[in-house]
Order: sequence, then structure tokens, then C-alpha cells
Amino acid sequence: MGNQPTKKCPHCKTEIDATAKKCPQCHSDLRSWFAKHPILTIFGALFLIGLIIGIASPPSNTGNSNTSQNTKQTTTNTSSSSQTNINISPSANTNTASTREQAIKIAVEKAIGAKTNMGEARVRLIKVSPYADSSRIELNGDENLTNKMTRDGLSRDALKAYQAIFATDANPNLSVELYMYLKGADVYGNVSYNIAIQSKLTRVTADKIQWDNVLFENIPRVFDYYYEAMRFD
Repeated sequence: MGNQPTKKCPHCKTEIDATAKKCPQCHSDLRSWFAKHPILTIFGALFLIGLIIGIASPPSNTGNSNTSQNTKQTTTNTSSSSQTNINISPSANTNTASTREQAIKIAVEKAIGAKTNMGEARVRLIKVSPYADSSRIELNGDENLTNKMTRDGLSRDALKAYQAIFATDANPNLSVELYMYLKGADVYGNVSYNIAIQSKLTRVTADKIQWDNVLFENIPRVFDYYYEAMRFD
């Protein structure tokens, strides 16, 4: 090979050109491991760079992280508590209008059902004033075989709804307006919901009521206000 530098093949020990990448005698691949495996080499280099950056980076502020986690946990616990605690005190920190509305909805649906006997949603509207002691409740009523049976059923459900509402909201000055709706059709066949019975009850009157002992025919008279907006005769 003259003056050209040579090397021995590590496999067959033949003298070959020093720059040869493959042995001409045994055809062995003489490239380095990195040249044979370029993809693994790239991944290894990236991993090494990431490791160096991670070691060189300053430690995170563990105190602030723990404080943030504790704050989130406290918020979660408060949220869960407000959803499951139905008996609301007017002095509680969670006594917001939306919290009271949700609690009233749960109580009413538990008392007279989440749906009517026609499969409609029971609760139409629950509006609690955040700056006053008044609440407006709108409910869909059950239909029955006769008009009288329908009216009596609406009155009975109104009494049960009032009982649930005043047991749930502990506001000592609470005043509730309750509207019972029924679905009906006009002479042209247009179907809509209309107010059938409108009533009102205050805390002062509610505290006088022995709910389980009220005679059926006296239900309209125990309310502070009672009006049949629909003819039932």
C-alpha cells in the first residue's frame, strides 16, 4: 500500500487503508458505534442535554406551590360543602342567592318530585333576591282526571313545596311567592303553560303551621295569599 497509512482489521487482522469504513477482505463494518446507530445517537444527545439543563435549573418555589394546592383544596371542599348542605343559615358565608336557589330546588324536587306526572320538569324558575328576603318559585303541576282533582293536587303540592322551602332556607324574614303552572291549549289548539294557582307565604305564617295536621280543605286558607288564576269548575 506504499506510504499510505494503514490499519489492521479488528476482525480478520488484514492490513487495510486507515480510512476504510469496510474491510475489503472480510467485509466487516469498521465505522464507529455512533456512525452505525445515528438515530440512537441523536436521542442520546437530546437526553443528555435535557439532563444538563435540569441539573442547572434553580429549584421551584415549593412553598408557593403548597400554598396554591392548599388554596385549591379549600376551595374544592367549600364548593362540595355548599352543594350538599341543604339547610342554609342566612349568616353563613356561603349564603349567596345561587346557593339558596340550588338548595331550594333540591328540597322541592325531593318533596314533590323532579318531574310531573306528564314527564315535564317540575321546577320552572327559582329566583332568590340577593338584596331582599323575597323568593319567587315557579313549578309545573300534575294533571288529573277532573278539574277538581287537579286543583286539589296543586294545592297539596304547594303546601308540600312551602314546607320544604321554609325548612331549607333559614332566613327569619323569608317571604315566598309560589306559582303553579298547568299546560293547556286554546281554542286554536295552541299549547302553552299558564299560571293555575298563585300564592304567597311569609315566615311569620309558616311558623304557625303544623304541616302534617293541616286539613285538606283548609290548605288555601293557611297561605297569606291564594288566588286561582284558572277556572277549575
